Amino acid sequence: ENDIHADISLNIYKAMIRYYKKQYKESAAILNSIINENSLKDFFHISTEIKLSLAYLYILLREFSMNFLLLK
Repeated sequence: ENDIHADISLNIYKAMIRYYKKQYKESAAILNSIINENSLKDFFHISTEIKLSLAYLYILLREFSMNFLLLK
């Protein structure tokens, strides 16, 4: 059986490892895949955490247009 919470937590962990290695693009890709592959409508807090983390990564990557789309 799929444990969605564990999968999401594991992928966030992987994204944070990439962040600390300064691999911002890879980290953003992992967080984006979490949003795209899972329905997070019932998980407001984790959805907000992921989106704010993505916004920060987009700022580091200087992809300001992506921030606008993400936080819309």
